[in-house]
Amino acid sequence: FKNVEKVTKAIQERDLSQLHQLLADDITFHADGGGKIKVVKKYCHGSSEVADLLVYAYHKFQYKFSIKPTAINYQPALLFYHNNRLKLCQVFHFNEVGKANSISVILDPGKLDLLKNNL
Repeated sequence: FKNVEKVTKAIQERDLSQLHQLLADDITFHADGGGKIKVVKKYCHGSSEVADLLVYAYHKFQYKFSIKPTAINYQPALLFYHNNRLKLCQVFHFNEVGKANSISVILDPGKLDLLKNNL
């Protein structure tokens, strides 16, 4: 979870230089709104594009959310809550050198309900 904490801190501090060092050059990002939640971007690829999106989404939409670290399918993850309601989940995968090489974001309310019931 130490790498997730570093990524989160860099996002919160808008430290793109540090964030680029924590993300693999070929990182992939996928957001699943399930057709019910509008997402800023469904897919993106590459450290620059993903870093910009993460910082934008956090400071535009997520900065008021409380964040709880957890594990989803044995992978480090963050749960974002607003008014005690689970709003999104970010699941991280890291490569052998400790850089994030994929981030999957779940925003679909139905999938979040299923996830919440299995925590």
